[in-house]
Amino acid sequence: MKIFSDNSEEGEKRDIAFQAISAMRDTMSIARRKPQHITYEQSLRIYADLDPEIYEEFDKLVSEKNQNERSRLFIEQAQVLTETTGKTVTPDELVEKEIKKYKELKKNAKKGQTRRISQEISALEAVLENLKPRYLSEHAIIVNDFTQIDRTKLFGEKTFAAVKHVEYSLSKERLIRIRLLHPDKPEHLTGADLVYEQIDTINERVRFLFMQYKTWDDNVIYFSSHRNLLPQLQKMEKLLCKHSNKYCEFRSSTSLDNFRMPYCSGFLRPTDKLQFKKSKMISSGMHLPVCAALEIYKTQKKFEKDFLKNVLPDHYIFERLFALGLVGSRWIDYEEAEVLYQKNGILDEGQNLTIHAREFVREEEPEDDFGFEEDR
Repeated sequence: MKIFSDNSEEGEKRDIAFQAISAMRDTMSIARRKPQHITYEQSLRIYADLDPEIYEEFDKLVSEKNQNERSRLFIEQAQVLTETTGKTVTPDELVEKEIKKYKELKKNAKKGQTRRISQEISALEAVLENLKPRYLSEHAIIVNDFTQIDRTKLFGEKTFAAVKHVEYSLSKERLIRIRLLHPDKPEHLTGADLVYEQIDTINERVRFLFMQYKTWDDNVIYFSSHRNLLPQLQKMEKLLCKHSNKYCEFRSSTSLDNFRMPYCSGFLRPTDKLQFKKSKMISSGMHLPVCAALEIYKTQKKFEKDFLKNVLPDHYIFERLFALGLVGSRWIDYEEAEVLYQKNGILDEGQNLTIHAREFVREEEPEDDFGFEEDR
């Protein structure tokens, strides 16, 4: 299958690939609720589980592993030790030794003493993942009570019965299912979208968020350079902000609800360019609500990174807010979601490669793994 049009330049293809990899990384980061993200390398490898052809195409464009500085440090240490001792020492062995040391310290520590140690363990585990990238399908669900969910009640599942999906365990109470919805004309892949749903299987309800990915051009996104940007934002606004059910309208039923933000569930997600195949993959992580994006369009016709970075939450804050139910749509029941999706063709295949992620939850309150609470 041809992914890109014949006249697409390599830089354009690389930007689209990086958008898609960033979207997959965002998906798993929202789902995992961890302070340390999975690596871009691992995000790319999820595509291998979903669609080997897309994976191969993306891998050709961004094949250099995104080693962070700490990975390079351990690589250098291993090289020096190998040369000076005459014994083969690998970087991952050194990292595993450090992780073991800190875990022993944590085991013997008193309550409340291990915040920094826990952070160091998470950072070292990320280095290890970077050095030893693996297919996340190693953690795919084999036997799990989630398999007993009555799929006939779950909206949209019949529609996607023929679309391949992968499932990964997040915890005993949470599972993520990911699908790729291909463009109706595969040769015209123009970017990436993310539809993320959190599904409460106990109470049969769902909440969601939508993200549209676009690439910075010298730290600016011009509407004139992205002819489909305005229609895409207007479509999200009509669906989420101006819908008769007013999905983004703030509604307070209890005093506690007053502490949450409006139900913003549509966002523009700018991503950076990869100038070269060997460029380090780094994303600025901004999330611009669709209503704010359209207000900016009225006066400026462009978005500037230097301005937005001072007023928008980064990915770390955004992911935590969603996990705590402070951004994203309100909860709606399956039946309402079914009508919303069908009438608006939300998951119809269009020009973009759409990641459709469903997080299944069997818990009353979201667990907090972001490291803000006292260590136990």
